[in-house]
Amino acid sequence: MDATEVAYIVVRDKWMASIEDPASKQVKRLTDGLVDRLRELEDRYAKALPDLTRQVEEHGKKVEDHLRRMGLSG
Repeated sequence: MDATEVAYIVVRDKWMASIEDPASKQVKRLTDGLVDRLRELEDRYAKALPDLTRQVEEHGKKVEDHLRRMGLSG
């Protein structure tokens, strides 16, 4: 075995192995974080804007009705 082969084995088997595991863990951590963020955004934007607008209008009418019954609105 010559020096080139020894160097190759050391780099491939020792050095690469020592950085592959931490790198894989980092990639997994980042990927999991992105997936969590995407799920959060999916939940946040699950309702369509027209549905939200309709709900705001309905709630606004209820508030106006309550204010009118309390004598605070004309």
